[in-house]
Amino acid sequence: MKKTVRSLFAIAICALCVSTAQASLVQYNFGTGGGTLAGSGIDPLATATVISMGSGLKGANSGIDSTKGNPVDSFNFGKNDMADSSTLAASITASRYIQFTVTANTGYHLDLNGYTLTLQAFGHDAKEAFAVRSSVDSYASDLVNFGAGDTSWAPGTVNFSGSYDNLNSITFRIYGWSTGGKQDSWVDNINLNGTVVPEPVTYALAVAGLVFVGGGVGRFYLGRRRSATMN
Repeated sequence: MKKTVRSLFAIAICALCVSTAQASLVQYNFGTGGGTLAGSGIDPLATATVISMGSGLKGANSGIDSTKGNPVDSFNFGKNDMADSSTLAASITASRYIQFTVTANTGYHLDLNGYTLTLQAFGHDAKEAFAVRSSVDSYASDLVNFGAGDTSWAPGTVNFSGSYDNLNSITFRIYGWSTGGKQDSWVDNINLNGTVVPEPVTYALAVAGLVFVGGGVGRFYLGRRRSATMN
């Protein structure tokens, strides 16, 4: 009985546990040799899609590059795809982006305010740039817009605020372009931070579980006490 009570109590407590520290929801490092578009370190209370490409990036020209990465593999926006994307507007029109979606499990939502999305970029001659947009505003505005480094990997950081709490799901698009014409550019080490929070009904069920367990414990010990008194 004691073992069962302890187990039920632990389950109820776990349902109430929410990390308030900055936590990685998913990372895309593109592998350490051989390459992958799948995420890693995905929060157990969420799912994350494989990186996909907009129609303006062709698999024959763009994709995982095992010759340049930080430290090994990265995603290459191929020069043959980028030849006529000299501005962000041109890249948007041509759908030259990569994207991924993170979705909270049923009974939970994503809170991103106060957290970050980070990534790194490398370019051929410092004339390449990247922008991150999201589905929250239907990809209408930049969350960050930054130039790629040409001698080292340049960092880009999104600091979330405003409408980035209480989300069931969110999609991010990373657009690339080059003012230098037909040049390669690369992104790597994409890391989305945030928390996965129980919905109110999940909290309510957890509290009800605690009450149920607590009541059961009380009845169990009260019954034992009465039995001992009668004997």
